[in-house]
Amino acid sequence: MVCASEHRSVSVVVGGAMSNSFLLWEKDIFCDPHMVFSDTSKDNIRDVSEIIAHQYSNFGRVINVSQSGAFEANSNNFLAKCTGGDIIVKKINALNRNVDFLIEQFRVADTLYRCGISVPRIIRTDDANVFIQDESSIWCVLEFIDGRYLSGAEDEMISAIKLLDSTFLTLSGMSNAIKLPNMSLLGNASPNVIRNLNADAKIIDQLSIILDEICNNTIELENLRGICHIDFHPHNLIISNGKIFIIDFDAFMNAPIKSMLSFGALKLIRHAMAYRGNFDSELRDDLWECFSKPNKHILSIRGEQAEVFRRLLSILDNTSPGNRSVWEKLIPVHVRCILEAEEIFYHG
Repeated sequence: MVCASEHRSVSVVVGGAMSNSFLLWEKDIFCDPHMVFSDTSKDNIRDVSEIIAHQYSNFGRVINVSQSGAFEANSNNFLAKCTGGDIIVKKINALNRNVDFLIEQFRVADTLYRCGISVPRIIRTDDANVFIQDESSIWCVLEFIDGRYLSGAEDEMISAIKLLDSTFLTLSGMSNAIKLPNMSLLGNASPNVIRNLNADAKIIDQLSIILDEICNNTIELENLRGICHIDFHPHNLIISNGKIFIIDFDAFMNAPIKSMLSFGALKLIRHAMAYRGNFDSELRDDLWECFSKPNKHILSIRGEQAEVFRRLLSILDNTSPGNRSVWEKLIPVHVRCILEAEEIFYHG
């Protein structure tokens, strides 16, 4: 995959409009190693407090509830400080998730935990249940990992790449009887929405060429599916007491393995480059050596970009340009990532 001579159909645009709009190796929201906690609504405080009081009596009285994480999507995470200890309370939209799938995702996380891979433990209720469901939401409680996100320093990134490798190898050995949600390669959004980007025409043309190559390669990318963590990026990895924990158990899905593994490699290698502020081929090669032969074999051409495109197309298809928070923070992250992948994997 790092062999550039075979795949040079798209060049990285440098200078001009791209330097102004999508500067490569720029630090973004995922480069901040500090965990984000913020105030939340009175309704959320009430709901979290009631759940803990009625279902998790061992934790005693709730002292404070805050929002955990920078963005709200299909689920919200809350840090509950209680007299009996700190915990994370996870709220999941019941309209978008099936509790049976969540139970299977819990099984995956529990198996990883028993295999020695660090994941937060899911804490059962007083009645030994894993999930609590009401009319609109599904709730669960996890141990709070008191730490920080990865900084991007080389030693941390080597450990993270090794964790990505060992996690996917462990997932590949799990039973096919585990029934998880299916995730398609590019999702349901139309590739034509790429033209909605407010960017230099050369950038749009370059993205379109890469996307066309991915669309022509979907059979190869889809021919190996299995259990994957579909969101292996620096803000889903927490370092605490020298160990790296993988969070977001509901990111375990049945997905194209080549694309998900390649996406994790891209996000972690990109994180290391952004920490330095420039591309470093020797560092890239050092990180690449952390992959075992079985996983190196399935890292796929354009697989990493396919997953970034899935996210970008979904944003373009479902988010109004008036939502400045998403358009100004997330779209540049995804466009830069697609262009940076060219330099990391195909031109470095």
